[in-house]
Amino acid sequence: MTDQESFDSPPVDSFDPDDPSLFVERPKWPKIVGALSIVFGSIAVFCGAFSFIGPTLNAPPASDLAGAPVPPYAVLSVPQIISGVIGELINLLLIVAGVMCVTYRRPARPLHLVYAVLSLVSIGIAVWASIDQQNAMARWLADYPDNTVAQNYQKAMQIMGPFILVFGIVMLLIALVWPTFCLIWFGLKKTKREDMTAEPPRDTLAA
Repeated sequence: MTDQESFDSPPVDSFDPDDPSLFVERPKWPKIVGALSIVFGSIAVFCGAFSFIGPTLNAPPASDLAGAPVPPYAVLSVPQIISGVIGELINLLLIVAGVMCVTYRRPARPLHLVYAVLSLVSIGIAVWASIDQQNAMARWLADYPDNTVAQNYQKAMQIMGPFILVFGIVMLLIALVWPTFCLIWFGLKKTKREDMTAEPPRDTLAA
Protein backbone atom coordinates (compact mmCIF):
# COMPACT_ATOMS: atom_id res chain seq x y z
CA MET A 1 0.00 0.00 0.00
CA THR A 2 1.40 3.40 -0.99
CA ASP A 3 1.50 6.41 1.24
CA GLN A 4 -1.25 8.03 -0.86
CA GLU A 5 -3.55 4.99 -0.46
CA SER A 6 -2.94 4.96 3.27
CA PHE A 7 -3.82 8.64 3.46
CA ASP A 8 -7.06 8.27 1.45
CA SER A 9 -8.38 5.21 3.33
CA PRO A 10 -10.82 6.01 6.15
CA PRO A 11 -9.82 4.79 9.59
CA VAL A 12 -11.29 1.43 10.50
CA ASP A 13 -12.17 2.29 14.12
CA SER A 14 -13.64 5.74 13.65
CA PHE A 15 -15.40 7.42 16.61
CA ASP A 16 -18.92 8.68 15.97
CA PRO A 17 -20.08 11.06 18.72
CA ASP A 18 -23.66 10.71 17.46
CA ASP A 19 -23.73 6.92 17.76
CA PRO A 20 -27.03 6.08 19.57
CA SER A 21 -25.31 3.30 21.50
CA LEU A 22 -23.30 5.94 23.34
CA PHE A 23 -26.43 7.46 24.86
CA VAL A 24 -28.47 5.81 27.61
CA GLU A 25 -32.02 6.99 28.26
CA ARG A 26 -32.59 7.44 31.94
CA PRO A 27 -35.73 5.93 33.46
CA LYS A 28 -38.62 8.29 34.14
CA TRP A 29 -39.71 6.87 37.49
CA PRO A 30 -37.09 8.68 39.63
CA LYS A 31 -38.50 12.06 38.60
CA ILE A 32 -42.05 10.91 39.37
CA VAL A 33 -41.23 9.28 42.70
CA GLY A 34 -38.90 12.12 43.66
CA ALA A 35 -41.48 14.78 42.84
CA LEU A 36 -44.10 12.96 44.93
CA SER A 37 -41.66 12.72 47.83
CA ILE A 38 -41.02 16.47 47.66
CA VAL A 39 -44.75 17.23 47.54
CA PHE A 40 -45.70 14.82 50.33
CA GLY A 41 -42.77 15.94 52.47
CA SER A 42 -43.62 19.63 52.03
CA ILE A 43 -47.28 19.07 52.90
CA ALA A 44 -46.33 17.03 55.96
CA VAL A 45 -43.87 19.71 57.16
CA PHE A 46 -46.57 22.38 56.85
CA CYS A 47 -49.20 20.28 58.63
CA GLY A 48 -46.68 19.32 61.31
CA ALA A 49 -45.85 22.97 61.97
CA PHE A 50 -49.55 23.80 62.28
CA SER A 51 -50.03 20.95 64.76
CA PHE A 52 -47.78 22.77 67.22
CA ILE A 53 -50.10 25.80 67.36
CA GLY A 54 -53.42 24.06 66.67
CA PRO A 55 -54.13 22.93 70.25
CA THR A 56 -53.62 26.42 71.68
CA LEU A 57 -56.22 27.77 69.24
CA ASN A 58 -58.75 25.36 70.76
CA ALA A 59 -58.15 26.51 74.33
CA PRO A 60 -61.52 27.32 75.96
CA PRO A 61 -62.07 30.60 77.86
CA ALA A 62 -61.31 30.52 81.57
CA SER A 63 -64.92 31.43 82.38
CA ASP A 64 -66.13 28.11 80.94
CA LEU A 65 -63.60 26.10 82.92
CA ALA A 66 -64.94 27.24 86.32
CA GLY A 67 -61.56 26.85 87.99
CA ALA A 68 -60.61 23.59 86.21
CA PRO A 69 -57.22 23.37 84.45
CA VAL A 70 -56.97 23.61 80.69
CA PRO A 71 -58.21 20.32 79.16
CA PRO A 72 -55.58 18.01 77.62
CA TYR A 73 -56.88 18.50 74.07
CA ALA A 74 -55.79 22.16 74.27
CA VAL A 75 -52.27 21.44 75.57
CA LEU A 76 -49.39 19.67 73.84
CA SER A 77 -48.20 16.71 75.90
CA VAL A 78 -44.56 15.64 76.06
CA PRO A 79 -45.21 12.59 73.81
CA GLN A 80 -46.92 14.85 71.26
CA ILE A 81 -44.01 17.30 71.27
CA ILE A 82 -41.51 14.47 70.81
CA SER A 83 -43.61 12.93 68.05
CA GLY A 84 -44.02 16.29 66.31
CA VAL A 85 -40.33 17.17 66.34
CA ILE A 86 -39.32 13.71 65.09
CA GLY A 87 -41.98 13.87 62.41
CA GLU A 88 -40.77 17.25 61.14
CA LEU A 89 -37.17 16.00 60.86
CA ILE A 90 -38.28 12.86 59.04
CA ASN A 91 -40.35 14.83 56.55
CA LEU A 92 -37.42 17.16 55.88
CA LEU A 93 -35.40 14.02 55.17
CA LEU A 94 -38.09 12.94 52.70
CA ILE A 95 -37.75 16.26 50.85
CA VAL A 96 -33.98 15.80 50.59
CA ALA A 97 -34.49 12.21 49.38
CA GLY A 98 -36.96 13.48 46.78
CA VAL A 99 -34.46 16.03 45.46
CA MET A 100 -31.82 13.31 45.25
CA CYS A 101 -34.24 11.09 43.34
CA VAL A 102 -35.28 13.77 40.86
CA THR A 103 -31.62 14.47 40.09
CA TYR A 104 -30.77 10.75 39.72
CA ARG A 105 -28.43 10.66 42.71
CA ARG A 106 -27.75 7.20 44.10
CA PRO A 107 -28.17 8.31 47.78
CA ALA A 108 -31.88 8.67 47.01
CA ARG A 109 -32.40 4.95 47.61
CA PRO A 110 -30.85 4.68 51.11
CA LEU A 111 -32.39 8.01 52.12
CA HIS A 112 -35.86 6.81 51.15
CA LEU A 113 -35.30 3.58 53.06
CA VAL A 114 -34.17 5.46 56.16
CA TYR A 115 -37.20 7.73 55.81
CA ALA A 116 -39.56 4.78 55.48
CA VAL A 117 -38.29 3.00 58.59
CA LEU A 118 -38.16 6.16 60.72
CA SER A 119 -41.56 7.26 59.46
CA LEU A 120 -43.20 3.99 60.50
CA VAL A 121 -41.61 4.33 63.94
CA SER A 122 -42.77 7.96 64.13
CA ILE A 123 -46.33 6.98 63.22
CA GLY A 124 -46.28 4.44 66.03
CA ILE A 125 -45.12 7.13 68.47
CA ALA A 126 -47.86 9.48 67.19
CA VAL A 127 -50.54 6.82 67.75
CA TRP A 128 -49.24 6.22 71.27
CA ALA A 129 -49.26 9.99 71.94
CA SER A 130 -52.85 10.21 70.72
CA ILE A 131 -53.96 7.36 72.97
CA ASP A 132 -52.11 8.98 75.89
CA GLN A 133 -53.98 12.23 75.24
CA GLN A 134 -57.34 10.44 75.12
CA ASN A 135 -56.59 8.75 78.46
CA ALA A 136 -55.60 12.11 79.95
CA MET A 137 -58.82 13.62 78.63
CA ALA A 138 -60.86 10.80 80.20
CA ARG A 139 -59.21 11.48 83.57
CA TRP A 140 -59.85 15.22 83.19
CA LEU A 141 -63.55 14.60 82.49
CA ALA A 142 -63.79 12.35 85.52
CA ASP A 143 -62.12 14.95 87.76
CA TYR A 144 -63.98 18.02 86.45
CA PRO A 145 -67.38 16.86 85.15
CA ASP A 146 -69.42 19.93 86.08
CA ASN A 147 -67.86 22.74 84.05
CA THR A 148 -69.25 23.90 80.73
CA VAL A 149 -66.29 22.63 78.70
CA ALA A 150 -66.63 19.07 80.03
CA GLN A 151 -70.38 18.99 79.40
CA ASN A 152 -70.06 20.34 75.86
CA TYR A 153 -67.19 17.95 75.11
CA GLN A 154 -69.18 14.92 76.24
CA LYS A 155 -72.20 15.97 74.18
CA ALA A 156 -70.01 16.52 71.10
CA MET A 157 -68.32 13.13 71.51
CA GLN A 158 -71.67 11.36 71.73
CA ILE A 159 -72.52 12.71 68.27
CA MET A 160 -69.12 12.99 66.59
CA GLY A 161 -67.22 10.20 68.35
CA PRO A 162 -67.75 7.51 65.66
CA PHE A 163 -66.91 9.94 62.87
CA ILE A 164 -63.73 11.07 64.63
CA LEU A 165 -62.70 7.43 65.08
CA VAL A 166 -63.25 6.64 61.39
CA PHE A 167 -61.46 9.83 60.36
CA GLY A 168 -58.49 8.92 62.56
CA ILE A 169 -58.25 5.43 61.04
CA VAL A 170 -58.42 6.83 57.51
CA MET A 171 -55.70 9.39 58.26
CA LEU A 172 -53.55 6.65 59.78
CA LEU A 173 -53.88 4.54 56.64
CA ILE A 174 -53.03 7.53 54.45
CA ALA A 175 -49.94 8.23 56.57
CA LEU A 176 -48.79 4.64 56.10
CA VAL A 177 -49.10 4.64 52.30
CA TRP A 178 -45.94 6.50 51.24
CA PRO A 179 -43.43 5.02 53.73
CA THR A 180 -44.77 1.55 52.93
CA PHE A 181 -44.43 2.24 49.21
CA CYS A 182 -40.86 3.51 49.67
CA LEU A 183 -39.96 0.47 51.75
CA ILE A 184 -41.21 -1.89 49.03
CA TRP A 185 -40.07 0.15 46.01
CA PHE A 186 -36.54 0.91 47.18
CA GLY A 187 -36.09 -2.11 49.44
CA LEU A 188 -37.40 -4.89 47.20
CA LYS A 189 -37.91 -3.63 43.65
CA LYS A 190 -35.28 -1.01 42.77
CA THR A 191 -32.26 -2.47 44.53
CA LYS A 192 -29.53 -2.04 41.88
CA ARG A 193 -27.61 1.13 41.12
CA GLU A 194 -28.50 0.92 37.42
CA ASP A 195 -32.23 0.85 38.24
CA MET A 196 -32.08 4.57 38.93
CA THR A 197 -29.22 5.89 36.81
CA ALA A 198 -29.51 3.48 33.83
CA GLU A 199 -25.75 3.06 34.02
CA PRO A 200 -24.30 -0.33 33.07
CA PRO A 201 -23.69 -2.77 35.93
CA ARG A 202 -20.27 -2.63 37.56
CA ASP A 203 -19.23 -6.01 36.17
CA THR A 204 -20.04 -4.75 32.65
CA LEU A 205 -17.90 -1.70 33.20
CA ALA A 206 -15.06 -3.85 34.51
CA ALA A 207 -15.24 -6.07 31.44
